[in-house]
Amino acid sequence: MPFDKETVRQAIPPLVIGDPVVDAASVTQYREYYGIDFESNKKDLSASLGYLDVAGYRIVAHVFLQAKPKGTVFVMHGYYDHVGIYDHIIEYLIDMRFSVVAFDLPGHGLSSGDNVAIPDFHRYQIVLHSVMDAAQDIMPAPWHIVGQSTGAAVILDYLLTGKYTVKTSPFKKVVLLAPLIRPQDWLLGRIMQTIVSFFSQYIDRTFSMNSNDHSFVQFLRKHDPLQSKRMSARWVGALKNWVPYIENRQASELPITVIQGQQDGTVEWKHNLALIRKKFERAELVYIYQAKHQMVNETEALRAEIFGVMGAKLK
Repeated sequence: MPFDKETVRQAIPPLVIGDPVVDAASVTQYREYYGIDFESNKKDLSASLGYLDVAGYRIVAHVFLQAKPKGTVFVMHGYYDHVGIYDHIIEYLIDMRFSVVAFDLPGHGLSSGDNVAIPDFHRYQIVLHSVMDAAQDIMPAPWHIVGQSTGAAVILDYLLTGKYTVKTSPFKKVVLLAPLIRPQDWLLGRIMQTIVSFFSQYIDRTFSMNSNDHSFVQFLRKHDPLQSKRMSARWVGALKNWVPYIENRQASELPITVIQGQQDGTVEWKHNLALIRKKFERAELVYIYQAKHQMVNETEALRAEIFGVMGAKLK
């Protein structure tokens, strides 16, 4: 094992934005393994790492502060994911001169909680609000937010539930990558969840080819210590309850950007984007023909295209 998860967790202090990353061998090993120790080779960049106690969870957050920032981008990961495998997008944003805030969702990465499970999707809202509160008056404006898959779903929920307007939204720009509303084969999945939940809280995970970068998929399968090998029936149940809620929210005037791969076999993207278009009439939808679901971990050429669109919207 490149690092021990529990040893890393125990070494992480409460989050104090501006304090340097704790000098602990386990934390250094963890950050170097995923290549997220960006401050070690980038000028005028500092990093903080710490936890927030939120709604019974210990949420681990990473903060990268620029000396002369253009603003702050909050980054939200997808189901099964964690900050460690979002190295490409975080580095891209840093190179654009943004400060970055990223955190592991409950049950993911280094954050506490039942493995890849959530009893209610609205718990994610509580976590996002708490991270934003911690960043208030510290992280430079303007604020933007980017999320992939489940992370994008959390952002949609935040914007629609809060009924934010252009004037009241804390985020100037919003970019969603392969947003989750309904996953692929949603009807079958709902039936299976109902049956499975009577017998078990988890089912074995099938690793799909959700990226054209085959080496990345192999890394997830065999070499990522923070990758779950199981799917949570409770998480699927929470999603099942959340989908009709979000589908019935009032429409928003906010302009958002959605970037979607047309080879995505993880979500029902045609349905999802049609719904987003109804909820956000000012949404701009951008399609990447060859891209699959794991957009932040696509091949280098596809990432350049995806991040290029994102970067143009954040300027």
